[in-house]
Amino acid sequence: MKFRNTITMLVLAIAILSFLASAYGLFSDQGSGQAEFQSIHGQTVSTWMNLGVIFLH
Repeated sequence: MKFRNTITMLVLAIAILSFLASAYGLFSDQGSGQAEFQSIHGQTVSTWMNLGVIFLH
């Protein structure tokens, strides 16, 4: 029973932290505009940040 409580607490902590990270990403005003990066396959990938949602092109 002790391990079940520990696992429950870990799952809750992960859920809360993932919610906070996704909420920050959605509502953050940082990173607006276009950015480019090099993929592991050597291709240049463009990304656009709009209201916290990333669009790949």
